[in-house]
Amino acid sequence: MDTYEKAREYAKQLAEIRKEFDKTEKERLAPNLSAQKRNELEDYSLSLRKAERELIAKIGKEIAAAIDKSSAPLKALSTRIKTSTKRMSRTTRTLDKVGSVVGSVSRAPGKP
Repeated sequence: MDTYEKAREYAKQLAEIRKEFDKTEKERLAPNLSAQKRNELEDYSLSLRKAERELIAKIGKEIAAAIDKSSAPLKALSTRIKTSTKRMSRTTRTLDKVGSVVGSVSRAPGKP
């Protein structure tokens, strides 16, 4: 199952849980319920909320794993960029030193 299909499935599951929760809450708040039926509906509501939290936690873990998985190539690229930058910086410093030496030699007083 690809990422898009997974996301659609999770969205569908969350929507079903929330729809069932809303239905249960409406029933639970009805004024003519017995105490036993109200307690049963309350327990069911709590189990639906727990299922919702577990699904959201699962989604969060999968997102975190995907981010970690994609961060490895970015870290490698960052290391390569830093290395290249250091090399280019050394080259620039060397050229600056050579330029200043050439400038000093060309301005030397004993020039013919």
